[in-house]
Amino acid sequence: MLYQISELTRYNKLFHAFSTATDGNMSFKWGQASEVRQNRQKFLSDLNIHPSRVVSAELAHSDKIIKVTAADAGCGVLQDNYQLKSDCLITNELGLYLWHIVADCLSVMLYDSMNQAAALVHVGRKNANLQIISKTIKAMTEFYNTKPSDLVAGIGPAIKSCCYAYNEIEQIGNPTWQNFLTSKNNLIHIDLVGFAAQQLLASGVTKNKLHISPDCTAHSDKFFSHYRAKQTNLPEKRFAAVIGLSNLK
Repeated sequence: MLYQISELTRYNKLFHAFSTATDGNMSFKWGQASEVRQNRQKFLSDLNIHPSRVVSAELAHSDKIIKVTAADAGCGVLQDNYQLKSDCLITNELGLYLWHIVADCLSVMLYDSMNQAAALVHVGRKNANLQIISKTIKAMTEFYNTKPSDLVAGIGPAIKSCCYAYNEIEQIGNPTWQNFLTSKNNLIHIDLVGFAAQQLLASGVTKNKLHISPDCTAHSDKFFSHYRAKQTNLPEKRFAAVIGLSNLK
């Protein structure tokens, strides 16, 4: 079932979508290859996107950013044969789609409507600390002459502070996290979405162009959740995020 951030659908040269639990598991690591391949193929077919136009990378919780072209497309989409390893893909090629899979971490989508460029960023606590969001915007500025104030940003379905809680976390001693950590019932609740939003705003994205999905992946069974799977001993699964620049004139 197609899920979108409604505010991003206003831009007719931008396409984005997320799969949901009804679309099935999208992770080769956490599923049978034949089933995952079928799920991915059907999801892309429903979106009218050919796998040969999709760029995917193995996620590493790093701050590595890769500028991709059509030459990078196809690998790691219908087979577990990633050629790229990165948590951020950027492009300005029309008809090329960026893809990754998540289950609680953030899918941050960036769109430069003036220069027709897009980015898909996988953000967890580790690479949030590495400033991957601000580095992505800097890379878009360098490669595509992007002005941060022109960017439209979307944060997809992700775990929210209502559910994201542990007894101990390494960020507790980091002053940059203090406004995003809350103690409740002997647990530390983590506002990763808020932390990422702050990075976007600090990098020059304007508040009226920052759009955040209201869905908490751990709270809602509409999406898969690593945190919920660990808490309930359910099988691990992942859902997909995809963004691309339309060929529409």
